[in-house]
Amino acid sequence: PSLFMPLPETKELIWFSERSGWAHLYLYDLETGDLKQTITQGDWVVREVLRFDSARRELWLQTGGRTPGRDPYYKDICRVNIDSGELFTVISTDHDYIVDSEVSSIYLPEILYGVSPGGDYVLTTRSRTDQAPVSLLLDRQGQELMVVEKANVSRLPENWQWPEPVSVKAADRETDIYGLMFRPSHFSPEKSYPVIDCMFAYPSGTLTTKAFDVGHHYMYSAALAELGFIVLQLDGRGTPFRSRKFLDHTDGSLTSASDLNDHIAGLKQLAERHSYIDLDRVGIFGGWTTSAGPINGMLQHPDFYKVGVTCAMPQSQLYMALCSEPFEGPNHQQTDFVQPEHLAHQLKGKLLMIHGMLDILDMPAATFRMVEALQKANKDFDLLLLPNQKHAGSRHPYTTRRILDFFVRHLLGEEPPVGFDLEVDDT
Repeated sequence: PSLFMPLPETKELIWFSERSGWAHLYLYDLETGDLKQTITQGDWVVREVLRFDSARRELWLQTGGRTPGRDPYYKDICRVNIDSGELFTVISTDHDYIVDSEVSSIYLPEILYGVSPGGDYVLTTRSRTDQAPVSLLLDRQGQELMVVEKANVSRLPENWQWPEPVSVKAADRETDIYGLMFRPSHFSPEKSYPVIDCMFAYPSGTLTTKAFDVGHHYMYSAALAELGFIVLQLDGRGTPFRSRKFLDHTDGSLTSASDLNDHIAGLKQLAERHSYIDLDRVGIFGGWTTSAGPINGMLQHPDFYKVGVTCAMPQSQLYMALCSEPFEGPNHQQTDFVQPEHLAHQLKGKLLMIHGMLDILDMPAATFRMVEALQKANKDFDLLLLPNQKHAGSRHPYTTRRILDFFVRHLLGEEPPVGFDLEVDDT
């Protein structure tokens, strides 16, 4: 949510803070600077501020983690009085509720906010990864007034396997972490499948899709699975939307978001539950700002990850060299920054690095630095440079085909079709 919301008519300010260890809202007097009211509190987080109803002195919010035993990333919808802190749940189930907020729509005035101007109604889409989305109109008490629209999923492939939300323990054997597992449509529990640890995000976002989404992250994982893999998305410690302690487990840089030890621990637990997961054939894939994940996985855990593909290695790796002294991270543990290129000698598996030469977000220099380190270490690797592609160049059909071919060849152990003409349906 936004860090603050001024209320000029009453000379007040609503402030967002994690001072308690959890993301909450506080009401301040703008003239004196005094704290007037702790608006929300508890071992849960405020995820979105949707709208402020000045007449009722009420905030419409979305929160996460308020219901024990439920996936803490699912957002509910609620209202809270900013003077008393009294909170009313409008709707909360085992789903993610998507609402267009006033804050997120500020630069898109043509988009109507999810909460009506009078604060009497809310339009929301109820969704989760293994169900078709439904858009609902609710009143302020949470009563369903009408079903606005249901998603048409008739174009999903035949024998479509809905991905399965999963929960496992982190490497500390105490913290619950959550993810999503994809299977191919031709899945059989009697067979053995290689697995791909799929990472789509960055320190300010989660790796795991929480709603049914025909967008890139959801369908890319489904496409990988369809080739004969089990594909896992997992939010390890170091990612947001949980407690501050959960986030501060790592230093928050592009190189360390989502502890790979948690990913490995989670995969081992899933393999114990499901005999069809083959831990002797584990790959790792990351694209567009999470590409440090595959590099770190291949170099830090070379006996676990056998095949890796990285797209647009982040340039922040270059700046780590500036930290010549040990860094005291947010968890108050002394941590030495280790650049991936310093571990190039540990590479054992098959690695493909991809970078768009016109990428201005993650400069190609970071990939070239890794290339030089691997050459000096006398290591074999594959490199694909895209002369006229920018940051999202790896989404191009040719590049996607090369990624799929790499995993099929080196992780599945089969030879892919030569020059397969991959078509991308943008509808």
